[in-house]
Order: sequence, then C-alpha cells, then structure tokens
Amino acid sequence: MSAREGDEVVFSIVAKNVISYRWYQNGKLLTDAQSAELRIAAARPEHVGLYEVVVSNGRTEKSSSGSLTLSTNPGDSIADKSFENSLIAPTPNAQSLANRLRSFKKVSAAAASGFRGTQVYNTFGSTTESGEPSLCGIIGGASQWSPYVPSSDGLLRVTTDGSNFDTLLGVFTGPADGGFEALTLVACDDNSGANGRTSALSVPVKAGVTYYIAVDGPNGQTGIVVLNYALSLPDIAVSLPPPEPQAGLIQLTIPGVLGAKYVIQSSANLASWRTVLTTNAVTNPIRFRDPETSSAPMRFYRIIKQD
Repeated sequence: MSAREGDEVVFSIVAKNVISYRWYQNGKLLTDAQSAELRIAAARPEHVGLYEVVVSNGRTEKSSSGSLTLSTNPGDSIADKSFENSLIAPTPNAQSLANRLRSFKKVSAAAASGFRGTQVYNTFGSTTESGEPSLCGIIGGASQWSPYVPSSDGLLRVTTDGSNFDTLLGVFTGPADGGFEALTLVACDDNSGANGRTSALSVPVKAGVTYYIAVDGPNGQTGIVVLNYALSLPDIAVSLPPPEPQAGLIQLTIPGVLGAKYVIQSSANLASWRTVLTTNAVTNPIRFRDPETSSAPMRFYRIIKQD
C-alpha cells in the first residue's frame, strides 16, 4: 500500500469466529490494535514497514504481510519481490514493461516515477538473493531494489538523506531477463550524504532505459529509507523568429519535454522579470502576445522549467 504522508491508512482482515486479533508492525506487537481493522489516522515515516495480524479462534493463524510506504506519487505500488506489482515508469506502458521483466525478482522497494519525488519505506525483513551484487564492495544483507525508467535524457540525482541508518546506494542497468549477472553497475556510493552516513550520487540517464536503484545497509543494517530522486534535463535551446506583424505577438520554439511545465518570462533590462505565459506544450511554435513589447525599445525572454 502506498500513501502520501498525512493520509489515513486502513489495514483490515476478514475471518470467522475470531476470539482475538493481534497486529504487528515490523515484528513488534501493537498493543492498541485488537480488532479486525487497523486504522492509521495520519501516516508518518514511523508507520512504514510490514504489517501482520495474528487471529485466534481456538487455534492461532497469522496473515501474510502487508506493507506501507509513503510516496509523493501515491499511485505507485510496492510488493515484495514482485516486478509486475512494483514496477512504475513515468510512461504509459508500465504494465507491459513489467510483464517483460518478471524474471528479475529482486524488486521490493517503493517505486520511483516522474521527474522528482521521495519514497519512504522500511527495510525490515529484507534479505539478499543468491548472486546479488554487493554495493561499493561492502557486505550488505538487507537490500531493496527499485526500477526507474526516465522519460527523458538527463542527470539523475539520488540520495538517501533523511534515512535513519547507515546506507549503501547503487544504480544498475541491464536486461532484466538476464538476472543479476547481466546487470551493469552505473554508480555506487557510501557515506557521501548530508550527514556522512547516508548516500548520494548523480548519474547520466537515457530516456526509456530501465535503471535499478538499490539501497542496502552495511552488515545487514535495516531501518527507514528516505529515497530522494530528481531528474534534471539538459539546457533548453530557444529559437525566436522575428515577431509577426501584429504588435506584441511573439513566437518561440522550445525543444523540451512534452507535458513538462514551462514558464516564459520577459524583461526589458535583464534585471526585473515578469511571467507572460505558462505552458506544457513544447517543440511546436508557441505563440503568445507580450503587451509590453510596444512600450520598450527591446525585450528579453527566458524559459524556466518547473518541477
């Protein structure tokens, strides 16, 4: 289950003739949760992790685990070692891509999507699989992997700043159907984060290529991971044809990312700027009217991409 921080979250179970319910978070008994429903009024980082319920009706039965992660994109899902449930790409074909990548099993962390975001999850109960590469040559033991498919070329910045334990961070690429041995390490980091224990790295990425973001802890350390990522795009080139005959009508061509938000601003002195247009259309000529062109001897324009 994925939610925004502050959302209400409800776990529930259906069972017959139950005498008692005992809910657990990350293996710890929740003493105030003793019904068929576990309700979290406002989800916080301390709530992320695995949830289980033990019911008693003359004999004791334990449910399968359910997980909670916090995401800036709450439509993203997570599932332990299940590519078809946890792959999220900022493209419309996420599910078809997931179907092609089912053989790569080690995908269990919160998914990453879009140009910028944060995922918060807990590595409690995580393990390593046979053949899984270590990060930066350091023995781990509790890794979680997230796939990420950028929709544009750019520079991907990934950090674990805000995590509450010593982290290892790596980015890999390669065909999923080849398993771990077919993956290529793009970059890894240990202790370059803000507090000297978290991790941070930047890697150039290509549109449509699947990258795998792996987080682990030295010697199997576990805890709450705060995975921050941001995709920066190359500088935007702008062409400015001569104005059309109508006074103040300007035409720009912006080779950017279709659907991304751009703000066009104008200035007469390169010191003070005013917004004249906000748009998500790129490449094709963008026409707009700047009412101040007739009152100034010259005009300057700049384009700012919004996150």
